[in-house]
Amino acid sequence: MSCFFKIAIDGPAGSGKSTIAKIIADKKHLIYVDSGAMYRAVTFNCLINKIDIDNPNEIISVCLSTKISFLKKNGKLNTLIDDKDVSDEIRSREVTNNVFKIAREPKVREHLVKQQREFAEKNSVIMDGRDIGTVV
Repeated sequence: MSCFFKIAIDGPAGSGKSTIAKIIADKKHLIYVDSGAMYRAVTFNCLINKIDIDNPNEIISVCLSTKISFLKKNGKLNTLIDDKDVSDEIRSREVTNNVFKIAREPKVREHLVKQQREFAEKNSVIMDGRDIGTVV
């Protein structure tokens, strides 16, 4: 049986969760999972596919078909959708302005939490973000 470390960091926006998580991940050779990037990735995928982000059924459909992964390259954590690096695109103003519409959908949250849990079952991870300490 394998033993994996699972570290969760919770806290208010702007408190330094991501900064400390990245530092610990580097020092302890853990995989940093950016849960916020996952919601941003789904949002980005909805926007580029011209999905009505006020339609829960369309959002859920995109979420279920979006393959999100992370890759550390040159010391930077990259977010991938279907193996394509979208790290910069998911930080755009348009994504930032719309991610709350995606994150508020219970089925989206349920699906992404499931992915986060599955990832943590197979890897030593440090995670930060919404619901990490309380739900994931």
